[in-house]
Amino acid sequence: MGERLPTNPIRRIGEFAPWWIKCRDCGDLAVMSPDWGKRSGQCKCKNCGALYKIPINRNYARQVVDLPLWLKASFRENVLWAVNGEHLDYLEQVVGATLRERPILNSIFCHLHAVQSSKLDSVCQESAGLAPPN
Repeated sequence: MGERLPTNPIRRIGEFAPWWIKCRDCGDLAVMSPDWGKRSGQCKCKNCGALYKIPINRNYARQVVDLPLWLKASFRENVLWAVNGEHLDYLEQVVGATLRERPILNSIFCHLHAVQSSKLDSVCQESAGLAPPN
């Protein structure tokens, strides 16, 4: 039987800390603690001792990709990244899993997402008793 992908708890990116980045001064491994409220990260280099802040992009799709992550590589015209070793281990579990299950709530939203919006409106109205079934 294959390796099962854990569905609970779902790991959020903010749970993996500190983040590993390339030091802006020496290019060696530095650690960053993101401050999402201020859209910045406090950085400290383990090699040269540099202390500095870097901005975090407000655009959700770019906020991690634009950072100078230590674990970041181009792969098939996309960017493959991990924020630290623990995150990389988690991604390895995800990729290595042969049995993937979705939590029931996420599964429902995935299926609803595939339904056309007009059809979804009629389904919602029908289930609420506002429209007769077809």
